[in-house]
Amino acid sequence: MRSEQGTCSIVTQVISLKDRARGMARLALRHGMQQSFAIVRSHYENINLQVMSQGFEPGSDDTELDQIEEEVAPLAQVLAASMEEQVVSKE
Repeated sequence: MRSEQGTCSIVTQVISLKDRARGMARLALRHGMQQSFAIVRSHYENINLQVMSQGFEPGSDDTELDQIEEEVAPLAQVLAASMEEQVVSKE
């Protein structure tokens, strides 16, 4: 049976691991957004990145967004596969 001190240490490590994973997910999300903006900017010179940073068009209904996501999903998978080596560590 472990001592209370050992238990506290394990709990602290688990909490730390959860916080670290959350931080890594946050960094991955930000990196993905930055890559997406860079790709869009490289294809469209006059794109309004300020408006794009606000997300989906205000007033878009869920059905419309679902259709858009379904349409872009295969293309997003191709792009993700081609960029995977840059984002995911091989270790």
